[in-house]
Amino acid sequence: MGRTGGGGTGRDASAIKGGKTYAFECIGYAAKVPERSRDFYTAVWQVLGRLDSYNISVLCLPVRYKLGMKRRIDNRLSGWEALGNAFEGRLHIWFWDGDDKWEEKEWNQLLSS
Repeated sequence: MGRTGGGGTGRDASAIKGGKTYAFECIGYAAKVPERSRDFYTAVWQVLGRLDSYNISVLCLPVRYKLGMKRRIDNRLSGWEALGNAFEGRLHIWFWDGDDKWEEKEWNQLLSS
């Protein structure tokens, strides 16, 4: 897995698995809601920008993001669904519990969560 480090404009990590290339954009869980929201939407644009160079682009989030994810999706429902449909199978969100457990979802799988 390749790593570029945080804070830059490049992907945070990349990998190849099963002949597919993955780009990973990872963010933390900011204490303040406005910062959390800004970080999330900035990261969404970053994962979208990786789709021209990678087969799959993954937004990696702390599991705590799941608490507000339904509201975040509902507020942008048609746009969320349109992105998932446009990049079906290529846009993913993975939740991390801080240890070794990952929950991997394709973008539109979160519509039913």
